[in-house]
Amino acid sequence: MVAEHIHRYPRWITWAIDLLSFLIVGAALLLFSRDLMNLLWRSYGIDTSLMTRVPYLPEIVQTITQGAGLPRREVVGGAGTMNFVFGLSQLLPALGWLALALLLAVLFRNSLPTIRTSPRGMLVEFGGDWLPIPWEMLRAIKVTEDLAAERFVLLAETERKQLTFWHRFYSILYRFSFRRSFLIISAISDFQDLIKTLLSETDRVARVLDNVKPARLQEEASSPLFRLLLSPGSFFSRRTKAEVAAAPAQVMSLSGREVLQGVYPRRISAIFV
Repeated sequence: MVAEHIHRYPRWITWAIDLLSFLIVGAALLLFSRDLMNLLWRSYGIDTSLMTRVPYLPEIVQTITQGAGLPRREVVGGAGTMNFVFGLSQLLPALGWLALALLLAVLFRNSLPTIRTSPRGMLVEFGGDWLPIPWEMLRAIKVTEDLAAERFVLLAETERKQLTFWHRFYSILYRFSFRRSFLIISAISDFQDLIKTLLSETDRVARVLDNVKPARLQEEASSPLFRLLLSPGSFFSRRTKAEVAAAPAQVMSLSGREVLQGVYPRRISAIFV
C-alpha cells in the first residue's frame, strides 16, 4: 500500500505558466478594447473638448483609430445608439479571439496539475478542484525523453469518464490523440517515486480485481512536439527504440570488408516522401 503523498511543481514553473496565460488573455483583451473604443467613438462621436484636458488623449485616440477620422459628438446627436447596435457585428472577431484566449489560458494553467496519491487512487487538480482517478482507471503512460534521458514528459491516459472533456486537449497536444489524459513532467516533486507508485499500484489492483489490466508503460509512444522541445538533437538525430531494433545489420561487400548501412529516422525521411 502506498502512503498518501502530494506531488507539486516548482513555483517558477507555475508562475511562468501563469504569466504566459496572463499575456495571452491581456493581448486578446487589448484587441477587444481597441475595437470597442473604435465602435463607441464612431457610433456616438468623440468629445473634442477633452483633447486639450486629458494628457496624451490625442495620441491614444490616434493610435487606436490608426489615423482615421471620427465624427464629433454634437454632429451625431441621437443616432448614436442605433449606430452602435448595427455595428456590434464588428466586435465578433475580437470576441472570438478573447474567448479562445480564455480557453487556452484555462488549459495552460491546468496543464501541469498537482497530484495526490493514496491507496485508493489519485486526485488530479483541475480548475481549483480535484478529479478522482481510481488506480484501475489508469490505462497507459506514454513517455517522451530528451537525448540524455534526464528530462521526461509523460502522458497518463485514463478511462473516458474519469476526466473532463477538456483533457482531450493534452492528448491532441501530445500526439494527436483524443483520449482523456493529463501531463506529468520530470520537474514535479519526487518524480521517480510517483512513476513507481503509478505502475506498482495499478499492477496491484489488476491482481486483485477481475477484468482489470495494469497501466502500460509505452516508452515508444513519444511526442514529436515535446521531443523537439526537450532536445532538438533528440528529434533530429536520435532514433526511437523501435527504429534501433529494426536497424539493418552490417552488410558484407564483395571485397570482404564490412560496410555500415545508415538510415535517417522515420520522422525525418517521411518529410521528403
